[in-house]
Amino acid sequence: MAHVFAKSLPRLALCAVAGLALPGCSSVHLYQDHDQVLSRTLGYDDFEQHVRAGPAAARILPYALLTEQSYNDATYDTEAAAPVTRGCIPDDPASCADAPRYARRAADILRRWTYVWGCGTREQCRVATAGSPAPVGGLGVQVWVNDPAHCTEAVIAFRGTDGGDEGDFVSNLHWLTRALPVYDQYDEVRDHIRDFLSNITGHRCYRAGRTHITAVGHSLGGGLAQLASYADRRIERVYAFDPSMVTGYFSVDRAAREANVQGHRAERIFEHGEILAYIRLLMRQFIPRSGCNPRIVSVRFNVLKGNGIFQHGLTPFINGLMREAKTDAPERGPVVAMPCGAMAAGPG
Repeated sequence: MAHVFAKSLPRLALCAVAGLALPGCSSVHLYQDHDQVLSRTLGYDDFEQHVRAGPAAARILPYALLTEQSYNDATYDTEAAAPVTRGCIPDDPASCADAPRYARRAADILRRWTYVWGCGTREQCRVATAGSPAPVGGLGVQVWVNDPAHCTEAVIAFRGTDGGDEGDFVSNLHWLTRALPVYDQYDEVRDHIRDFLSNITGHRCYRAGRTHITAVGHSLGGGLAQLASYADRRIERVYAFDPSMVTGYFSVDRAAREANVQGHRAERIFEHGEILAYIRLLMRQFIPRSGCNPRIVSVRFNVLKGNGIFQHGLTPFINGLMREAKTDAPERGPVVAMPCGAMAAGPG
């Protein structure tokens, strides 16, 4: 039990700082089995049900892989999915032998998606707005459609923090810079999401009411994906991986936002112990998850070992999801798809 206590110490300390009487700390689960996925929203917590992680991992994998492509320079250059090296999982030496199998599985999944459009530089994104300062840069956006013959779903993927890009650094400080003459990536996405989505709605396979639009992103990109959904109601679902605490909820006009989030559903998917999870835990004491309109569900896995920075990495997380999914079929009826019922509304 000593290792469990040591692993839990940061969470206990965080709750002590926040105040143990706060509602979020009363339901903190300090331990989670590696084969368990934990889903929570306002008024719902399935920890005691010990839901198997494999089917959830299989459902989520395609969106994680598309998010990973948003970091890949080769994808923007070739306008097609580019392979990402699949490595060993540090706590599992046997996974080194499985890396080629993971690579084949990733390739098989990505073959079902077609690259439609992307912008990875300031010049490509062309999001300058009259009367606003020059964009800080760093924005990366990709658009994908599945099965162009039927086009039942389109995905818009937002790149997260990429190395030492100054524009990413500034955008991560959006809460602090909102009052300054800074035009960061949150501002760019809010003001130009319709331009980005026109690459979906203008595609030959798009059909209004039949083609469902999903936004995805990791870290900073997860925050941008959530903002995009608040700014445009055509985005019905969000998969935000290890997401930034900054969602841009209050950066969108209130009347427009409240109309846009009707029926909206988002999942904040993360690894147990990744570095931003502690800050999100603290924030939930003051801004609880929303149960309905928008429906915000946190989905926590425990598929990696290592420090919080390593656990925040998207590629290691994807490898862990692949290991857990094995041959499982994608789950049906995830928590995010359950009827809202009487769950309260509010910011995520």
